[in-house]
Amino acid sequence: MRNTLKTKITTLRLTMNLSQTAFAKLLGLSQSQICLWELGQQAPTNKVLRKLVDLAKEHSIEITIDDILSTKRRQGKNKRKTIKKRIQKQNEETKNELPSDTI
Repeated sequence: MRNTLKTKITTLRLTMNLSQTAFAKLLGLSQSQICLWELGQQAPTNKVLRKLVDLAKEHSIEITIDDILSTKRRQGKNKRKTIKKRIQKQNEETKNELPSDTI
C-alpha cells in the first residue's frame, strides 16, 4: 500500500479507535470533511494538521506533521505496523506502572 496522506490519516484514526464522526468532532470538523480526506479528494490545512498532531499526542501517539506529510516509508516499514507497535509498547509500559490490584 502506498504511504499516502489519505492512508496515514485513516491509519491514525483507526489506531485511535475512532469513527469518522468521533474523529471529526474532536477536531472540530464535520464527518464529511474526514471522509473527503480519507478518499484523497481534499487535504487538511496546516492548522488542522497541528490539531491532528495534538490529538494523536492525547492518545499517546508521537507523530509530527512531517510524519503525516512524508511520502517516504520509514526504513521500509509499514506505518500502520509502526504506530500499532508504538501504542502496544506504551500500553505495556502503562500496565507495568499501575499497581497490580488495578490491572
